[in-house]
Amino acid sequence: MYSANKGNGVTYVYYMCVKRKTKTKDAVRQELAAQQAEASRSLERATARKTRINDERQKLLQAHYAGAIPQDLLGSEMQRLTRELAQAETEIKTAKVAAAGDEHTT
Repeated sequence: MYSANKGNGVTYVYYMCVKRKTKTKDAVRQELAAQQAEASRSLERATARKTRINDERQKLLQAHYAGAIPQDLLGSEMQRLTRELAQAETEIKTAKVAAAGDEHTT
């Protein structure tokens, strides 16, 4: 493959093997596939975390209604779970964006 590139007022001529360029494209595709797979795994983990947190919130509320959890502990635990839920939702959004970005580049 022939390439003539201009830089600093000079034209540079390059010759390269087409097979090398194909291997480079394959490597890029493999890397993108690996990133997409990692984004999918991150999405699965964050979604499972969100489900677990929502389950904990429901159990905490049920325990409070049953009189097993005092008001002050309920408040602090609900705040903690709300923070964790927000983090999980952020992780889900980030993973979805990463997966979508990888899909557009392949």
